[in-house]
Amino acid sequence: MSSPSKPDLLVAPTIITGHANADFDCLAAIIAAGKLYPGATLIFPGSQEKNLRHFFIQSATYMFNFKNFKEIDPDSVRTLVMVDTRQRSRVPHIEPVFDTPGLVIHCYDHHPDTDEDVAAETSVVKNWGSTTAILMAEIMERDLTLTPDEATILGLGMYEDTGSFTFASTTEHDLAAAAWLRARGMDVGVIADLMTRELSSEQITIMSQLIETAQTHDINGVEVVIAEATSDQYIGDFALLVHKFLDMENLRVLFAIGLMNDRVHLVARSRTPDVDVGKICASLGGGGHPYAASASIKNMTLTQVREELFGLLYSQINPQVHARQLMSKPAVSIEDTATMRRAEEIMTRYGLKALPVVAKGSRRCVGVIEHDIMDKAINHGLGEVPVGDYMIRDPAVITPDTDLYAVMEIILGRRQRLAPVVEDGKLTGVVTRTDLVNTLVKEPARIPEALLPERKKERNIGGILRERLPKKLLELLQKAGALGHERGQAVYVVGGFVRDLLLKLPNFDVDLVVEGDGIAFAAEMARVYGGRYKAHPKFKTAVIILPDGQRVDVATARLEYYEYPAALPTVELSSIKMDLYRRDFTVNALAVHLSPDRFRRSGGFLRCPARHQGPGAAGAPFPELCRRPDPHRAGHPLQRALRLPYRRPDRPADQKRRAPQLLPQAVRFPGHA
Repeated sequence: MSSPSKPDLLVAPTIITGHANADFDCLAAIIAAGKLYPGATLIFPGSQEKNLRHFFIQSATYMFNFKNFKEIDPDSVRTLVMVDTRQRSRVPHIEPVFDTPGLVIHCYDHHPDTDEDVAAETSVVKNWGSTTAILMAEIMERDLTLTPDEATILGLGMYEDTGSFTFASTTEHDLAAAAWLRARGMDVGVIADLMTRELSSEQITIMSQLIETAQTHDINGVEVVIAEATSDQYIGDFALLVHKFLDMENLRVLFAIGLMNDRVHLVARSRTPDVDVGKICASLGGGGHPYAASASIKNMTLTQVREELFGLLYSQINPQVHARQLMSKPAVSIEDTATMRRAEEIMTRYGLKALPVVAKGSRRCVGVIEHDIMDKAINHGLGEVPVGDYMIRDPAVITPDTDLYAVMEIILGRRQRLAPVVEDGKLTGVVTRTDLVNTLVKEPARIPEALLPERKKERNIGGILRERLPKKLLELLQKAGALGHERGQAVYVVGGFVRDLLLKLPNFDVDLVVEGDGIAFAAEMARVYGGRYKAHPKFKTAVIILPDGQRVDVATARLEYYEYPAALPTVELSSIKMDLYRRDFTVNALAVHLSPDRFRRSGGFLRCPARHQGPGAAGAPFPELCRRPDPHRAGHPLQRALRLPYRRPDRPADQKRRAPQLLPQAVRFPGHA
């Protein structure tokens, strides 16, 4: 017996839909739009809200002929009507439609404009309390007929999005539409029942967590409450719980962060024009209007969302602290043609760690020279070299009106020692780390954890390891991590192996770094595998040769310094952080933690010069200072340039002329004059 053929897809010239995770206003707006577009196909976008799902299944399914987009032939769609959103990213369930040639789009929305709004032939956008009310205005103008059930559903959408007409976003248009619906049979009893249904035990648990974790923060003079909750599964009506909490505590501004399933849900409510929660949630990939908004965030932890939220709050809520209140003026500076020796004199005289550099004969800021770079240059006999050769070019600059958070991002996030303050193209002052600290000690909560200089930049790449490595090599790394765990040592695979893994380049040369005695670890690993090893005690390294011929280089996490140019390095025990920091290429300052409970890639522990390089650069910006202690590194940039898709930053011509001076040292054999 042959299997039945697959049903043909439906032809739908006009479809109407709203945003994913639909609320009552979205559902009501879809139905209202259906009255304005007779014959259109209604596409239900899906929802995680429990009461909406139950109501839709029990009532709306048989009343309105909603379809799943999978039943529709995308090529047949000529007109798309979007309600309660204008963002393509918020209607992923109909994504194929946007590729249809000649597609006409109509939008009805009450949310503020965003950069992601689609281009629409017809766009009806009004700052009303609900999208349903916007569509109701046209229904009322046409005097279309509604059944009592239809009136109740449309009323439910307006009641929910206006907080039963108590939100500050409620307008006279919302009230007029509700009165019109009431006259046509809207059942307020049904609406009250749906809006005030009993909470489940899971919802009560979430509500308790919100109450227990709620903390009030003074954000630039505005009280903001932030509460958190976690659950292994999605708990329906999270937005309703947040609204209940807002009413219970009579709060003005509330941000609720809920970690559920594989994502973080943010629901925000505001009863003051000082806080535009729609704008804040939009920065996190969500949307809404100034008084009610939400976001669903993947690939971030609850802590990361909280810290990102703090940054947004301080930058967008009445940012009262600006650079003009922080900066030191007049700025002590140096011209780009002055010598490094002169920079040393100025820094010593004023006790400074960095200086803004200005173009000769002007106040135009062209760079920053830092004390450690200046000190290295002088120690290497470059005291008479112009500051312009070794300054940090194109530093981040600010204006007197730059807000505090932007200043923090430069000084703490980018680790730039000072931020030059420029007005009308001229240097007028500087904000130093000391200036910033003097402000932050009064309000330490202003500092987002993400901007702290010592914060590790980590990303879970377990999936990449499993996808791109041969099974045998993956097992080798896992066993190395397990062995380190047994010995109480942190073990990392580092350098070019990690770099090429991320670049999808073949590289099976395994380099391990061990915090602690790397040679003892190598001896034990060789014993476990039945291989052999050779130790180099002076450098605290070892090479393991496994029975199948696989080589594994093991190094103790260390610091290196050089007594004189071309000398062999002197090695000291250190941590993985300092081991990565000493490396002269950012693309090699990568490590994957091999502990049994996590494979993580740690980046950002870069040596001082490398952290200033520009986008796409592969090497440190001051090659002589990096390579003069060890001239054998002079050929490293060439190796990287030939093998990797990176470019080296441009260097001044006089630096290029001096570069050949290093070559004799690079080829000189140890022990020879």
